[in-house]
Amino acid sequence: MQVRPDFPAGGALTFQNAGGDNIGAILTSVKLTVVPLPAGLPLLLTALGGLGLMVRRKRKAA
Repeated sequence: MQVRPDFPAGGALTFQNAGGDNIGAILTSVKLTVVPLPAGLPLLLTALGGLGLMVRRKRKAA
């Protein structure tokens, strides 16, 4: 069995199971790409922060 991960930006993953028979798992030369941050994530975090502030003010006033 051989596993060689190489994960710099845009790396590759190689996995081989070289058993004595011809039945085995082979996953080789899978190209990995960098996934960009979705544009909606900062908006979601801002909204959650605003909701947290609203709850905090409500508890403080009560």
